[in-house]
Amino acid sequence: MARKPILSGGKKDEIIAAALKLFMENGYDDTSIRMILGEVGGEIGMFYHYFKSKDEVFEAVVNLFLKRYEDGFGRIADDTQIGPAAQLSALLGWFRSAMEEYNAFMGKSGLGQIGFPQREALHSRTIDSLVAHVEKLLMNAIASDFVHKPEGVTEHELTQFVLHGFAGVMDLINTDGPIQEEEFKRRYSCASVLASSMLGIPAELFLAKA
Repeated sequence: MARKPILSGGKKDEIIAAALKLFMENGYDDTSIRMILGEVGGEIGMFYHYFKSKDEVFEAVVNLFLKRYEDGFGRIADDTQIGPAAQLSALLGWFRSAMEEYNAFMGKSGLGQIGFPQREALHSRTIDSLVAHVEKLLMNAIASDFVHKPEGVTEHELTQFVLHGFAGVMDLINTDGPIQEEEFKRRYSCASVLASSMLGIPAELFLAKA
């Protein structure tokens, strides 16, 4: 018998949210489908109405994790009433928190165990989802003379350089588990100094979050 069409919302979203919580708490291997269903008060048939396997719900969990990440950037980029310094400070605070959560997610959820090509594709997808938000914020900061844009460089090119450069120094995808706290802080401080120099803004905006 063919599976029924997969519907969005409702119990499906509850299952995904419950799976994210349990993957973070227990890891992928130690979270069972029955544990996920126990969180939402459902039966096994309900799970297979929406998902073929635990791998498929894990993919949905990753999508949810990235959407929350992107939505946070979007809210900050849209809030142009607080001024470029406060806006950039809020972005950096969110960025730091998001990277810390991603680092933990790599270790606890099982994301660190997927192959490097898959992690690299996920990393690229994450960066691509942030470009429009960060570019919007930088354009506002440049127009307010708070951020320096080197001559001959477009806002889009500057955004790409900052995002990929910062992510490259943090290098969260080239590890099979979470980066230890001291090493995370060291990489973040290094990336902060480089990015602040490029943008012509005080390094304290970055380092105060470290």
